[in-house]
Amino acid sequence: MDLAFCASLVTMNVLIAGGSGFIGRALCGRLIEKGHRVRVASRTPEKRGGLPVDVDWIELPKEREAWMGALTDCHAVVNLAGAPIADGRWSEDRKALILSSRVETTRGIATACATMAKPPGVLISASAVGYYGDHGDEIGRELKLVDEQNDPISISAPLR
Repeated sequence: MDLAFCASLVTMNVLIAGGSGFIGRALCGRLIEKGHRVRVASRTPEKRGGLPVDVDWIELPKEREAWMGALTDCHAVVNLAGAPIADGRWSEDRKALILSSRVETTRGIATACATMAKPPGVLISASAVGYYGDHGDEIGRELKLVDEQNDPISISAPLR
């Protein structure tokens, strides 16, 4: 039996941190379509209107106790939270915000899960999801390079 089949037999409570973003909204719709209950934790209440009607919305917790409350009765948590990477020039302040928004949210979720009597059964965390186009049957890899200012850049290239 595969995981997708097992999940189709059970209604799960899923919390999606950062669920009001591009990938989060699509995931919310898919989970609701499959009959699951979804709670979105987001720091941008103005994006709430873009979520499916059946989604329970809460403000992104900042403290461990608030995370524990948000995760109560959740079977799974998906962490997609983080400041958008394309909303401006990557100044030192912007880079610090991008990093801290991911690290602090992940730390909050992990700390809450570690101290809960009954934590969610699964934690999925993703950041900076990218798409490199269809390479057919070629296996691709990501090369990590830096520019003149020592800022990271990445490109996709087929393996040979």
